[in-house]
Amino acid sequence: MKKWFKKKYDLFKEHRKRLNNVVKYVKQTNNVFRLTIVLDVFYSYLVYGCTINEYKIFEFYNVDSNKRNTYLTISRNNSLFGNNIKKSKGKFTRKKIYSIFNEYLNREIKEIKNLSFKEFEILALERKSLMFSDNNDKNKICVMNLSDFRSPAFMLDKAKKSGYEYVEEFKRPNKILKKINPDGLSIISIVTLKTYSGIDIVSSSLRLQFKDTIIQTILNNGTTTYPFLDKDDNVYTEINNNSLLNINIPKYEDMIKLSKKLACEMTEFKEIEWLFTLDDNKIELLGCGMWNNYIFAQKQIYLNNKNGLYSYYKTKRF
Repeated sequence: MKKWFKKKYDLFKEHRKRLNNVVKYVKQTNNVFRLTIVLDVFYSYLVYGCTINEYKIFEFYNVDSNKRNTYLTISRNNSLFGNNIKKSKGKFTRKKIYSIFNEYLNREIKEIKNLSFKEFEILALERKSLMFSDNNDKNKICVMNLSDFRSPAFMLDKAKKSGYEYVEEFKRPNKILKKINPDGLSIISIVTLKTYSGIDIVSSSLRLQFKDTIIQTILNNGTTTYPFLDKDDNVYTEINNNSLLNINIPKYEDMIKLSKKLACEMTEFKEIEWLFTLDDNKIELLGCGMWNNYIFAQKQIYLNNKNGLYSYYKTKRF
């Protein structure tokens, strides 16, 4: 019982600190009474399911009630796709996805546990750069360069300690993506939604991974119109002295068509995120799973117009 009370008290302190930070921020920007802000935060939670963090992210203090009702908050997302989340347990492992969609992988992938050290050493020495991925987490993908390690043994040791289970040759990306991110991984994310009338596209984004940094932007019809953000919301408009704005993603329409085709084969799930990469010749499927980036999608595009994603979902009967 003592541990339970301590846990609840620690949680209360955490929420109180978060609330104080948000109230202080809003008071500084809008010059509103503290009590008014606190009451509005609680009202937003009760009516729209908006958490303290979402209140700040979506700038609810500047949004009227009609537009507040368009935001897909965490609680609303769980109410819409709670059954999807439960059913997805064990359904989106890489092993299963690779088995179902083998013809769309367009590359050779090896399980680390099935490789002898000598086989891994030969692979690392021949390819120099390798891509590693996790079986259970679609987003856990990284590129390692042999030049960053004393030997292949140290590279393998890091991969195992990091929990990676698959390894493959890292092919240099399409020349447009290679120019801005030559040594890192470029991932295109496309989110499909199964509705009564077919498959719709909810969101698409470009994710760049280089060294220990991951930045991402929402795509506007296959073009990088908005700045990239990292996990701390730092803004990036260029890397390696190359502009990140107004980049047209090659084969974007082909990836849209492919994601819709693949979504038709996963009939029990309404909403799926598909991850692709591409070289100069072909599209490669990296993985798929439940979408957990809907807040980020609204943060960049829809916040500009003070509208969220919920209105989209409400109009799609499914």
